[in-house]
Amino acid sequence: MYKNILVCVDLSKISTEATKKSLEIAKAFKSKIRICYIINISDILTQSAYSYAMNVDFDSLVIKPLQKEFSKFCAKFKLDEKNRFFIEGVPKEEILDLAKKTKTDLIILGGHGHSRLGMLGSVASVVANKASCNVLIVNK
Repeated sequence: MYKNILVCVDLSKISTEATKKSLEIAKAFKSKIRICYIINISDILTQSAYSYAMNVDFDSLVIKPLQKEFSKFCAKFKLDEKNRFFIEGVPKEEILDLAKKTKTDLIILGGHGHSRLGMLGSVASVVANKASCNVLIVNK
């Protein structure tokens, strides 16, 4: 049923659960798994910090450590390097674009956000509403 699964992570505890779930489903359907981590630099930096960050080696201080952490995360689950995507951009848009490019039939991601209010995070909400494939949102 599902040939191509895209699991979207932010390296949190819920991402671990989403990745485990993707492995279960992939095993059941003999699916290919792709994993992505989207870094939105504008979320990391405020406008005032942006000009400061451009004067320091942002790549070695922020990007490279995140890439390393993402690689460790993927290695822990024995996910193939050629199916790992570390992307800079707006997560909602990049997930939807990557899903189309890779002919994904199932996107799996964590349902972060305002959990005390019972609401989905904005990324999960947009992906669930705009994806052209099925979306599984993992909460626990």
